[in-house]
Amino acid sequence: MLAADRAARDVLGRGLDADDYRRCYARPVRRLYENLLGRSLTEPEWSALNQRYHDTYRDQLTSVRPAPDARAALATVRAAGITQSLLSMWAHEELVALVDELGLRDGFVGLDGLPSSAAGERKAPWLARHLERLRSGPLPDLEPAAVVVVGDSLDDAAAAAEVGARAVLVDGGSHHVADLEATGVPVATSLLGALALAGIGGG
Repeated sequence: MLAADRAARDVLGRGLDADDYRRCYARPVRRLYENLLGRSLTEPEWSALNQRYHDTYRDQLTSVRPAPDARAALATVRAAGITQSLLSMWAHEELVALVDELGLRDGFVGLDGLPSSAAGERKAPWLARHLERLRSGPLPDLEPAAVVVVGDSLDDAAAAAEVGARAVLVDGGSHHVADLEATGVPVATSLLGALALAGIGGG
């Protein structure tokens, strides 16, 4: 574990700011650390880094608040008579608990995170499963072409394209806005702006 701890210190001790993180960000996330270190990771190193990342992420969740226009965006979609669901690459049980804590559960007809045993390197397979769950439940007539994926990553855009859905991206996540724009997918600076680009509400 000494080598793994050293790799973790090398990465986590760099004092990365948001710009550094966005510059190096990649999926699968293991590539992010390899980009930072300039070399491949051993399995123990990857396991140690991944565990420390998730521990830190959980600690930060205690201070999470919805985006300033999140509740207005949810209300705009409801007012338009459109259903909405949530798919996250975070652990399902923790995702559900957070959504409940924020008082947002009523805004979604479906809510899916990843099983605790899943690695979740790409979103596309999970998006396909999510849509199938919706078809098996509250939305039996759902067609992918009628779906708009609102996300903030290249993986969101790729997943939407793979299942045949539309995508709108919101700047402010893991990638530089230039990388988002390079996908050719519409890019907004807010959730309400994303809805406007999708033709929902006034923006």
